[in-house]
Amino acid sequence: MLQAMRAEAALTDSGWPTNPVEARFEGGAAAQTTISNDTLDLYGFDFSGLPPVLAVFGIAVMVEAAKTDSGGTSNLRISAALSWDGGVSWTAAKSTPLLSAATTQFAVGLPTDTWGRTWTRAELTGATSFRVRMTAAFDSISGTPTWSLYAARPTVFYAVTGTESILLANEAVAISERISVSPEVIRVFERIAVNDSGSVPSGLIVDRRSQQLKLSGSAITALQ
Repeated sequence: MLQAMRAEAALTDSGWPTNPVEARFEGGAAAQTTISNDTLDLYGFDFSGLPPVLAVFGIAVMVEAAKTDSGGTSNLRISAALSWDGGVSWTAAKSTPLLSAATTQFAVGLPTDTWGRTWTRAELTGATSFRVRMTAAFDSISGTPTWSLYAARPTVFYAVTGTESILLANEAVAISERISVSPEVIRVFERIAVNDSGSVPSGLIVDRRSQQLKLSGSAITALQ
């Protein structure tokens, strides 16, 4: 089963001229710019609660934004790109639908969208390594419009991987589970080991696949 963790930025750069820090969290004023292709970087996300061994299935950025037209009607968007090395490298950008005068929430990315790369826990939990870049994008501009960004918060979708063993108290049986994860299949293997005097393996071990989930997009298509 996929799990999710969302985080707010602790820091921003000063890329957008008006209230850039307001993009870190919901409920406040908006970070704003009137400059097309202007960028605003957010970083200092606290993903320290992620498990030590995991497989990242996707990252989605919640974007809350609006536009204000001035001198004409413009078709504006806000795009997002992700960095894993402190802003040295970036993924390809993904854009919101067209903005309107009404403040609207958009999801950029999906629970099964890895933005073209394989993510590690270290890249997500480094103090400033993981960054989100918001860009004042557009299809067409008339006059001097304003981009307003009220919040941008990423959510990491992941599955725990690895092995967990349980020795039943006062019993000569140890039960463990191993989870194998790929983008299409999640397999759970169960191992039952019979122990001598409840602690020393006797050599009798049974391995079997206890469950398999087949995935298509964000849906489970088969349970075996």
